[in-house]
Amino acid sequence: MKTFENKLKSFILPWLLGISVMSSVIYDFWGADVVVLTTVELLFEIAVFFALDFLYTRKNKLISGIVYVLLLIAVLYLTVLMVIDGYDSSGVIFNNWFYGATRYVPQYLYALMLGGGFVFSSAMYYFTQVRYRGIFTLFLVLLPFAVYAKRLDFMSSGYLAAILFFYLLVMIHSRQTAADSGIVVVPDRAYIVSVAAFAAVVIGVLFVLPMPEIQSMQEEDATFLNNLSFFSTTANPTSIGKQDSSSRRHGEVPSGEELFTVRTDYDTLYLKSQSYSYFKNNDWHYGDDIIEEAGNVWTDPQITVPGMAVTEKLAILRLYCEENKDSERLALIDEYIQIKGDEITVKTIGDIRFSLLPLPENTFRVSLTSPSFAEFLYNGDCHVYCNGEWQTRWPTETYNSHFHNNAEIRQLAEKLEMTSSDWDEVMSWYRENALEGREGFSIEKFRSVNSDRSMAEKIDSGEYDVFDDSLRRLAQEITEGCETDYEKAAALESYFTNEGYDYSLTYVPDDESIEYFVFDSKTGLCTDFATAMTLMARSVGLTARYCEGYYAFERNSENHTELVVRDSYAHAFVEVYMPACGWVIFEPTVPSFPSEMYDQQSDIINTEDGGIAKNDIYLAVIVLTCVAAAALLAGPVGRVIYIAYIRHISREVAVKKLYSRIIRRLSKKTGTDLSAHTVSQAKSFAAAYGISFDMLADSFEKSFYGGIELTADELEASIADYKSVRSAKIKMQALKPQTD
Repeated sequence: MKTFENKLKSFILPWLLGISVMSSVIYDFWGADVVVLTTVELLFEIAVFFALDFLYTRKNKLISGIVYVLLLIAVLYLTVLMVIDGYDSSGVIFNNWFYGATRYVPQYLYALMLGGGFVFSSAMYYFTQVRYRGIFTLFLVLLPFAVYAKRLDFMSSGYLAAILFFYLLVMIHSRQTAADSGIVVVPDRAYIVSVAAFAAVVIGVLFVLPMPEIQSMQEEDATFLNNLSFFSTTANPTSIGKQDSSSRRHGEVPSGEELFTVRTDYDTLYLKSQSYSYFKNNDWHYGDDIIEEAGNVWTDPQITVPGMAVTEKLAILRLYCEENKDSERLALIDEYIQIKGDEITVKTIGDIRFSLLPLPENTFRVSLTSPSFAEFLYNGDCHVYCNGEWQTRWPTETYNSHFHNNAEIRQLAEKLEMTSSDWDEVMSWYRENALEGREGFSIEKFRSVNSDRSMAEKIDSGEYDVFDDSLRRLAQEITEGCETDYEKAAALESYFTNEGYDYSLTYVPDDESIEYFVFDSKTGLCTDFATAMTLMARSVGLTARYCEGYYAFERNSENHTELVVRDSYAHAFVEVYMPACGWVIFEPTVPSFPSEMYDQQSDIINTEDGGIAKNDIYLAVIVLTCVAAAALLAGPVGRVIYIAYIRHISREVAVKKLYSRIIRRLSKKTGTDLSAHTVSQAKSFAAAYGISFDMLADSFEKSFYGGIELTADELEASIADYKSVRSAKIKMQALKPQTD
């Protein structure tokens, strides 16, 4: 039967492997409290190992099996209760939480730690203590990789190195100590250092070797499944690959790959890929589950797209200003209309294609598609609304000759100084004249422009948002005294910069709620800033929406007329519907964000020739250094702990342990089995090699065979003998029996 000391030696490596696996999973779900939760999980793992060891060593295996099954049922029952409580308190389905589509639900995490931790620890115990099965242990090690893949996340290099390192140690040690190996293992310092060094070198080589760039179809274009629909038995299609809500998780690592370039004279451009309708459970949702038209946003492009153009709205306002002798606004409108706008050319990188849908003149929508599906989806072309009609063009052609930068339309919205009620008055006046058939007035134009606004108010009014009322009160304080819609939006936009908020790509908050970002941490990603401003803008009566896309700002080093758009330049921003101007972009994220985006990009090594990220190298070096240091210190630290342990047990047992260790050491180093030697024979054999441990040998003989109680001095003398033999630095080739 194993002694307690032997159990610890046998359990420690599986413990370390198991907790590195479970900690990596915990970190992916809730990194803020990973240290505390990992500690709790480690204690739980230790308890499971000792409980299973107690059951397995019982003589009656049937009863032990029944007890384990009952224990498993109890754990699973508690796990189910936690899952039910998590759903009742959050309204979030477990699958949505598991795949990362929704916010942190503590009950689900605790259920995963309890139920998943128990099953995982049970399997780890069985395959490392009862039946050594390397392939099944490998399956357990692959668990976190499957979780990260399902959640489309990246495992940190630290966890990766730790899992591989401890897996190698477990496999090596398990093979050495297997019953059929025929190997006698003495887990001394040399054994520990050699095995640890071998595992560390293997991990180091794996991290340093270049990895070829191999991408699946889904990695090349993560949106291609969104365009495929499979019809169910109902009349409604089921979309494959479309997320129900936006992901606001922190710490995702982009590849830095170039997606496309934009030829433009402007220094910066906002490119939108998606906007969302309502905010609930700390996530943004498309809204098609509540508002039927929200899925496509614009149900009739032939009518709504012209209405989205700023020039269409300004034409109506210009007529109103002429009739009311408003020369100041007339001058502003004419100045804006005379601006030609920039010609935009979009050029793809490689074979990626995408559809382009201009929104107002200040932005356009980008939707990447897989080249393999380009012909099926678009007949090989891109559909673009340009110059008053739908056209079909290749992505590399100029598609909008009157593209205005957001700065220009913002300047116009600010100077017009209009409120929503002012615009209502203009539209009502235009409608009456159009219905009367007045020359120059068109009821079709009224419907087109009005549909743009009515759809915006219907989808992006904030009616279905769920958030704390404290945000509403703060928004009212910020906008107090503001008269126009633009003043309100600008005040909310500048609030975060004025109050010293920070932008960070690496910060992991303790709480991912938007209220925690606004009132506590004041540090976050662009998604946090954009979410906060959108909700606060809606709180004070503005029509606003949360948008995700790209922020283009990097000049192409090979062609200075182009801006490069990379996946690492993904960005979230806010659009607010301005009277007479339509959607205007507002940037609540603090001004430092482009520089941090670029700094992050510079830290990514181009992977086309098999490079790896610099941060991965740094982490690997740190991990390997720590492992090497731990291996070198394992012997000295272990001896100190062992001697302290020896001094706290009974003297008779202590001397027996010390004597047994010396005999095993001499047996290993000399190649002679001394386990059957008498004390006198062992002393004589050691003396032939110039080694003496007389006091230890005499104390062992006196206590073990004579039954005489040892004194404290005799124990200390025995410890001194043990230390002297340990420090003799015996080497196999140097041991030569002394001759007369």
